Amino acid sequence: LLYLVTVILQALDGGFPEAAIVSVLATAGLDYFFIEPRFTFNVGDPLDAVTLACLLLVSLVITKIQDRSRKRASESRLQRNSMESLYQAGQELLSLAPSAVAGPALLEPLVSVFDLSAVCLLDAATLECHTAGHPQTTLTAKTREAFHSGKDAAYPDLQIVVHCFRSRNTVSGAIGFEGLRNAELTAPALTALVAAALERAQAFRSATAAAAHAQAEMLRSAILDALAHEFKTPLATILTAAG
Repeated sequence: LLYLVTVILQALDGGFPEAAIVSVLATAGLDYFFIEPRFTFNVGDPLDAVTLACLLLVSLVITKIQDRSRKRASESRLQRNSMESLYQAGQELLSLAPSAVAGPALLEPLVSVFDLSAVCLLDAATLECHTAGHPQTTLTAKTREAFHSGKDAAYPDLQIVVHCFRSRNTVSGAIGFEGLRNAELTAPALTALVAAALERAQAFRSATAAAAHAQAEMLRSAILDALAHEFKTPLATILTAAG
């Protein structure tokens, strides 16, 4: 029983390999010190052999269940932290004025919230790359390569992952992350957030341009009306005097 308790306590704090080794050692110690013949690893009674096998099996099952539970808890905690960071990043992006959503101003919240080494944004409209943080020399190049190929890319050895912006089956840009943890979960969501912020800024610029165009048309009409009035008044006076 003490051996079994020792195995359980080891499984609570250690990983599966360590707990498995402790299980084997506990079973061997039980056989060596308590099973006849003592101080040997021989088993004289078949029932004792079944007991040792059951102890080893139970110990390994317990360690496996505990190791799986620990891994799931770690993954759940990591996902929760990622979702909280995504929510915070979304709030900061939406709080930016649409006129300020451009270049490094858009990327700085991502670097600060996710503690990134660097992030690079390529805009298809201007083919310019905007970076924030302290990027490696290859981040900009990898972002451009992914944009020209139209495919997402990942470079685990460089800790770089690149995703493309797609709109109606066309690539409208690309963004590269360096030092992003849990990239499989957070990179697509971050890409969607940045794409939404860019579309919001583009819509604001389009609305501003339309409003400016409408205002210019109103001013042009007012000026033409004024000029027409100023021309008509002297002409009426001249015609009256001539008549």
